[in-house]
Amino acid sequence: MKTKLFTLMGIMALAATALVAMSKNPMVGGQEMFPTKNIFENAVNSADHTTLVAALLKPENQGTLKKVLTYHVVAGRWSAADLKKKIKEGNGTAELSTVEGGKLWATLHMGKHIMLKDEKGSTALITIPDVFQSNGVIHVIDSVVMPN
Repeated sequence: MKTKLFTLMGIMALAATALVAMSKNPMVGGQEMFPTKNIFENAVNSADHTTLVAALLKPENQGTLKKVLTYHVVAGRWSAADLKKKIKEGNGTAELSTVEGGKLWATLHMGKHIMLKDEKGSTALITIPDVFQSNGVIHVIDSVVMPN
């Protein structure tokens, strides 16, 4: 359960808009993201994720949050370059299977920005790619993607 909670908390970093700062490590929610820390350790320090962190602690929200948050996770360690390669191999679209069991589709927006389309047809752009963590990669997106 503790590992699942860590995974869920880390996923929140994908669901928020972040600020880019002029530092060695990417900044998300006003906090430096350290590649030596895991996704959970970095996400809980981000000001952009305090509401989600607090909401996850409420038992009545855990089921819904788990579904939404795990929809933001794709197994593996996918860099932006890896995603672009998969998009190219898929003739412009890469179908991604989420941990939640749903699908996301990645395409290139304006030829260079990775855009995700969810099962409801909504889209999100990756605003900060390649935030490497000790246990995965965060790609910050500009909106929440939702499963069916």
